[in-house]
Amino acid sequence: GESGDMARPGLIFSIAKNCKHVDEAARFIEWFTTSPEAAKILRNCRGVLPTTTQREALLESGEVLSETDKKVMAVVDESLKRELKTAYAGPGGYGDLGPITLSEIGQKIAFGLISVEDGAEEFMEAINK
Repeated sequence: GESGDMARPGLIFSIAKNCKHVDEAARFIEWFTTSPEAAKILRNCRGVLPTTTQREALLESGEVLSETDKKVMAVVDESLKRELKTAYAGPGGYGDLGPITLSEIGQKIAFGLISVEDGAEEFMEAINK
């Protein structure tokens, strides 16, 4: 009974917890993702711009956009009118643990190099690191 529509960003920005310039990094991400000025520089070179403000600024700027770019931006705007679920990117660090560490441990188990129990222990150690 619920919509299966999901919003999943093509790019996810983050600031490392040990970053020495957190405020500057946050201001850059804010500028990059919301500024009409950034929209005019970036255009659609990294995909459809992430905010309505940027897409509108680009369309109003007089920049030469292909018909395909205009249509794709219109599709994104239409899609955003729907009730969308936000995609879950997984727990922090999953980008390393999921596709890399878990795959390596799974292969060790599959080739009989370690037991399932040892693999689980190795995975928990990786999570705790």
